[in-house]
Amino acid sequence: MTEQENEPFQELQAVVEMSVICLIEGIADVLGIDKDAFPVKKLFSSIPKVIHHDVNLKDFLAFYEMSKAVSVEALRKIKASPEQAENEIAILQKELKSC
Repeated sequence: MTEQENEPFQELQAVVEMSVICLIEGIADVLGIDKDAFPVKKLFSSIPKVIHHDVNLKDFLAFYEMSKAVSVEALRKIKASPEQAENEIAILQKELKSC
């Protein structure tokens, strides 16, 4: 990537890192990700434990930081080895459910 091409990706990364959930239409095509490998039913199975309104801010922050860290790491691994995407998603599901 040239510096000009890298700048929008850095902006996108900053936005994604600030969000727990970020939907970007067409991002799979841009990143070359097989959309059929990520059906909605499969993605729903990775939903972490529900956070109830009585969770204190410290616990929520710990949950947020952990879920962000494991999600970013999973994305890096998938980008590095797309053929291992299904395995990485399974690992991510387990990690998110244990947060």
